[in-house]
Amino acid sequence: MVRVKTPLKLIEGEKHRNTTFMKRRVVIKKKAMELSKLCDIATLLVRYGPHGKLETWPEDPQQARRIIDHYRSLRAEECITRHYDVATFFEGHLKKLQADLERKRNSWLEDPQAECLEALAQTLDSKLAAIDERLGYTSVETEVGRRGKEIDQVWWP
Repeated sequence: MVRVKTPLKLIEGEKHRNTTFMKRRVVIKKKAMELSKLCDIATLLVRYGPHGKLETWPEDPQQARRIIDHYRSLRAEECITRHYDVATFFEGHLKKLQADLERKRNSWLEDPQAECLEALAQTLDSKLAAIDERLGYTSVETEVGRRGKEIDQVWWP
């Protein structure tokens, strides 16, 4: 079953808007708890209800204050090093691809299989033989001439 994408706009009707908020607040709180448990990180959820009422998770004000104070005590450099945006993602991805490409280039030359080398050697030998044969025909053609007449003096190196 395909879900229809909900447009991001203000929900018409206050009753419908409040009902939707009540459904979503439970899900958001559950996601914050899961994030805290699974990743073992301090998570703080701050939201305002439809009538401007402040709600936090964890509900204990001392725990919420401790998380806020810890975040405020961080230096700007520590916050920036933990910042991971799209540009950072693509830079890391590009470095990974370049390293993979370099590794594959080097592995072909360092550890070729014997069958591949033999096939390559046979191909090169056949190409060289074809070139020698063609050069031989070309030198005979130039010595004999294009019209089939023989040249009096034939010189072979």
